[in-house]
Amino acid sequence: MASWPPRRKDQRDVGNAGGAMEVNVQALRTRFEPVLRGVFHLYWRFARGMTLGVRGVVLDADNRVFLVEHSYVAGWHLPGGGVEVGESFREALGRELMEEGRIEIVGEGCNEP
Repeated sequence: MASWPPRRKDQRDVGNAGGAMEVNVQALRTRFEPVLRGVFHLYWRFARGMTLGVRGVVLDADNRVFLVEHSYVAGWHLPGGGVEVGESFREALGRELMEEGRIEIVGEGCNEP
């Protein structure tokens, strides 16, 4: 049986002892989302470990720089990514270059210790 008056999609019935009380879900979300976002950002800042990452500058014979365009962030960036547990910087960079551009590290790099 349909209720009267008709509700919008963002309204729901919440039962209580006195009958049905309409709650505007969108209004609740608009009101509490900024507060919850701040709480979650603060929690993750302390609960999550720091991510270690690598980036590499790759030049071709004409000194052109290899850049990648990711789907999850705007713009063009140097290739690179996160270092897995137990992985060296060189291994991580080699893996990232292979994943992002099918580029293999050959020989020694310019700035390796």
